[in-house]
Amino acid sequence: LNYLNTMAVQTQFFTLNTGQKMPMVGLGTYRVHGQSVIYRVIEAALRAGYRSFDTAAVYRNEEAIGLAFKSLLPKYNLKREDIFLTTKLDPSEHGKGKTTKAVHESLEKLGTSYLDLYLIHWPGCKIACDKSSKCCVTCGNMAGIGFFT
Repeated sequence: LNYLNTMAVQTQFFTLNTGQKMPMVGLGTYRVHGQSVIYRVIEAALRAGYRSFDTAAVYRNEEAIGLAFKSLLPKYNLKREDIFLTTKLDPSEHGKGKTTKAVHESLEKLGTSYLDLYLIHWPGCKIACDKSSKCCVTCGNMAGIGFFT
């Protein structure tokens, strides 16, 4: 992570259909486990200028990531709104009535009141776009919703 140009990492964005700007370069946390490992990885990413972070309920690391942000964001003079946070709906939580609960669990584990992007992980498993997921967007918990395979 140290070899990347910090300014380039921080200034290149995609504009989503919601109008929100999503950094082009982000850190994926698949297979990153253990509180101390996650802390070091996120710290290195923040130091290198990363402002986009991706996780998923099935990665089982949301809580450790939330704890890392709680101590690292202030260390780097950053606030929650300075980062772009994406997580994904667990395929076992697809379906009516489950989605809202899953969103709230991810929010709690990540220690945040909102997500910048919420993706439906492996959407082919079941249809997950029910009224519950749409409600989360209109209630202000998510800036965007998408699909991820």
